[in-house]
Amino acid sequence: MGNILIHPALYDWEPLVTINGLAFHAPNGVDRKQALDIYCQIENWLEVLAASWGEVALIYNGSTQGLRKFAMSNPNHDPLKSNDNLMIELASKQDIDNATNRDLLVAIEDCSESAAITRIRESKVLACSNLIQSTNGKPPDEVIGSSLDSLWHPDQLDRLTNFLEHDGRVENYEYWCWKWHSENGLWVRKRQDLTAKIFQLVQFKGVQCRLSLGVAPV
Repeated sequence: MGNILIHPALYDWEPLVTINGLAFHAPNGVDRKQALDIYCQIENWLEVLAASWGEVALIYNGSTQGLRKFAMSNPNHDPLKSNDNLMIELASKQDIDNATNRDLLVAIEDCSESAAITRIRESKVLACSNLIQSTNGKPPDEVIGSSLDSLWHPDQLDRLTNFLEHDGRVENYEYWCWKWHSENGLWVRKRQDLTAKIFQLVQFKGVQCRLSLGVAPV
């Protein structure tokens, strides 16, 4: 291990040789979101390292296989998959278009950001991440199966729909909508300004849906 030049972002991580290549184990407290941030920052470095080792993994707390980068010459592995699941935070439009229902469902549930799949016909939420509460206001078990119509202003929703019908995907999209707040045992709406890393049209369970990913307050 002495001949490996460790990236500064991984100085606190423990490098270990595995049967598949090389793995860096995170220090205590590093979760998937933090590991993904580092992965994105050093992806080019990981790619160079993977060319020599075949596979390089960032093992964050609570993970066994982590975020993996494979040598480009290895046709049996997909660098956008972690633990055999789609890493939707890094996926391109084509990756998402080609994803199966299971890929999308698991990716959304595992997503480290606020994300959802919403059926367009009645704005019904079919799947969401655990962080949906940060932008919706309600916990995931109450969001799934509910309609978002009451949180969208019609002009805002029509504007987004027009963009998606034209391009299929928009990135770094700014908009406003309402968020649920609990006051004196009642749900009330308050306006919030948001930005989404991605909105994309997807086919999910045979119907046209809207994927929202990386939604956060401005």
